[in-house]
Amino acid sequence: MPKETAPLLKEKLNFETGRVTWDELARHFARGVVIRVDAELDLVNVAAAFAEDNKARVAEW
Repeated sequence: MPKETAPLLKEKLNFETGRVTWDELARHFARGVVIRVDAELDLVNVAAAFAEDNKARVAEW
């Protein structure tokens, strides 16, 4: 998949965010694939850094 431009990627990620219940997260948590994002960070920016494989930025957090 071609790398999306940052604004387009962030728009897509923002559209895909929302509140979920524990029941919706439990199976992902059990697989070890849930990432907790500190409330002081912007969820969309964090998701974009992961999507772009920006290891340096993620390491700062």
